[in-house]
Amino acid sequence: MQVNMRSISGTKKGHGVDSAYNDLVRLLERGGEFQVLKNTDSLTDILHLHTVDLKSLRLIRHFHKRGKGVVITCHMMEDSLDGSLSLPKFVVKYFGKYLYYFYRQGDRLVVVNPYYREELISKGLDPAKVSFIPNYADERLFFEVNEEKKAALRRELDLPLKAPVIVSSGQIQRRKGFDDFVACAQLNPDYLFVWVGGFSFGRLSDGYDTYRAIVADPPQNMRFPGIVDREVVAEYLQASDLFFLASFQELFPMSLLEAAKCGLPILLRDIPLYPGILFGHYYRATDVQSFSDWIRRICQDEAARRKGIEDARRLASIYSETAIYKQWKALYEELRPGRTTV
Repeated sequence: MQVNMRSISGTKKGHGVDSAYNDLVRLLERGGEFQVLKNTDSLTDILHLHTVDLKSLRLIRHFHKRGKGVVITCHMMEDSLDGSLSLPKFVVKYFGKYLYYFYRQGDRLVVVNPYYREELISKGLDPAKVSFIPNYADERLFFEVNEEKKAALRRELDLPLKAPVIVSSGQIQRRKGFDDFVACAQLNPDYLFVWVGGFSFGRLSDGYDTYRAIVADPPQNMRFPGIVDREVVAEYLQASDLFFLASFQELFPMSLLEAAKCGLPILLRDIPLYPGILFGHYYRATDVQSFSDWIRRICQDEAARRKGIEDARRLASIYSETAIYKQWKALYEELRPGRTTV
């Protein structure tokens, strides 16, 4: 089966949509049952869109006229712009209207968490068309390493061999809880805090001016490697002791999956999304002081550390290559004969 996979996420590096798109392409190619054509106008069995621009809209009409099925992965909702990009409210409002119009054109809509399935249904989209298939992090890039390899990576990355290393990754934005990450670093000067990522959308990134100043002149116990290749992201995760993400809003963070595949204990803000996708296999807190308390406990208490590692392994198993591939195969097979109406 041929799949035309379209995304322009690669024009901006260092964000989750681009990672999710590339990992899905590799997953399908390795399965051996799909021929994936990337960013082409060619007519294939399935059109799978990750980008909501006008060219994608034209492709939908082109495929539908010829009886072909269209899948749209819904990487964003209207509220995901809040705290991510500094945009006028009227722009966000009208973009939201366009976004849901665009989603209505798909034969199948894929959301990366069950919470947003309910949101799409509340906007009037057909429940039969909306499926939950989580993101997938490439297991050939993100995997556990032993203590010897971990020490070697720390030397290679110029990280301390003894001090605990707390890592986060992704875009630097207000929504990602960057302020709390910095505050926790200030409360724990004997720990090293590393944020791998940067300002993928430049000055449009919410909080850019304030955060840019911190990145340019960081506290002594903070590092900002910037936007790096994903192989390097994996190395920072493998060299660290704890993954800490204080986001206020997420869809299904790729960085979290990547950390789980690397066997890192995971500490997150307690938000409504996570119980339905992580099933309790993570540590949670609500404010800077409780984050800081958990950071020290996980790094100092062997039982807490071991539990965090086991939780990460359970998540890695739930969101394994085999499990996610089966879900995509089943979805594509539903549309194989051509356009299907439900």
